[in-house]
Amino acid sequence: MIRSFFVALVVVFLGSTPALAQTDEAVAIARQQYIDGDYATALAVLLPAADAGHPRAQNIVGAAYQYGNGVPVDADKALAFFHLSAAQDFPSAHHNLGVLYEIGMLGIPADLARARAYFEQSVAIGWPGSFSSLAIMLRDGIGGPADQPRALTLLEQGLAQGDIPSTHALAYMYHQGVGVPIDLTRSRDMYKLVAAAGVVTAMNDYGAMLENAQGGPADLPGAMAQYRAAMAAGDAYGGINAAWLIFDHPAEFPDQVQGLAFCFWARDHAMGADAAEYAASCDAMAEGFSKAEVNTAIKLSGTF
Repeated sequence: MIRSFFVALVVVFLGSTPALAQTDEAVAIARQQYIDGDYATALAVLLPAADAGHPRAQNIVGAAYQYGNGVPVDADKALAFFHLSAAQDFPSAHHNLGVLYEIGMLGIPADLARARAYFEQSVAIGWPGSFSSLAIMLRDGIGGPADQPRALTLLEQGLAQGDIPSTHALAYMYHQGVGVPIDLTRSRDMYKLVAAAGVVTAMNDYGAMLENAQGGPADLPGAMAQYRAAMAAGDAYGGINAAWLIFDHPAEFPDQVQGLAFCFWARDHAMGADAAEYAASCDAMAEGFSKAEVNTAIKLSGTF
């Protein structure tokens, strides 16, 4: 705590100097350039700033070496810059170290206990992006013992701050009754928020709740809109959901050829076991159609 307090004082003091204020401004501009994919321009500022000890620049440069954005992939340099940034208690550097050890990348083996420790540090500093990462590990007993009450507390805090991953994790918990009583109404409301933020899996989950009248009245057109949005993002599961929605509700969706077309689209965009499963579904669906209708559906599937 003493070290963290001292570092905070140094950062505040240095932040008042014109030189660092100018560096902060330049790094902020370079950060946006990096996000926009202009890596060369961004790194021309970020690399020297990182070498000079700027924690935000160090964190971004670490990510650049992690993913090979504008520089060669280099695990040692990525770790070094993340650690330098984290040593100054830059919260997302702790988070990035957590993600790296959670997934295992660049030849670095996954270390779930270590990942959890980094997420703990990030949460302790107040970084909202780590709330859901730590909460899921606590909820499921990953990298250490399970603690579902604390997981729920963290996710509620993330929700209060508008954190989409926290909202998504909470929606799942209330939908499935994981550590909390099932609350389909609350789950549906949360999935709606997450789907609106562009999370494809939530589009399918929210669509299914609308289709099956879970947590509220059925809304078949609304379900179709969610499945089509998932398809627009290239999600095969959205396509098979749209296909079955049409076949299960012919009164609402009389164009059954379109349903078969959705199935063909899902089959062609799926991978692995899903591709084989969807192909079998399409074969079963196609049995009730003429050859001309099947050919029409195949052509239509290429237009989505």
